[in-house]
Amino acid sequence: MPTLEERLAAAEERATKLEGQLTTLQTENADLQKRLQAAETSRDEEQTQVTELQKQLKESRQEGQNLANKVKDLEANAKTAEAEAANICASVGVTPAPVTSKGDQTSEDYAARIKAAKSPGEQTRLYRQYKDKLSR
Repeated sequence: MPTLEERLAAAEERATKLEGQLTTLQTENADLQKRLQAAETSRDEEQTQVTELQKQLKESRQEGQNLANKVKDLEANAKTAEAEAANICASVGVTPAPVTSKGDQTSEDYAARIKAAKSPGEQTRLYRQYKDKLSR
């Protein structure tokens, strides 16, 4: 049977050992708490970014829709402008000349003008005038 002093020494040794384990566990706990706090902060920052990106996506989609609507309006107005121009030309007795999407007359338009000339001299003059435009 151990003596009282031996039991006291064993208890003190065990208490010292447990204190060391407690200190180690407290250090690990503090480290885990810091990591948890960092993870929560990161999560919050990422959630903020997600919210901002969703907002930007929504705005971009709305802007795309607005631009699509504007294109439709412009196309409708262009057709209206073409019809209005044709009406104005018709009201003054002028036949509108067909144009390309760039607004230029086509080679066929120049060739038709040359062919429509009544005299060979007029055809030659028109050919010389439009020669560079016919090669397009």
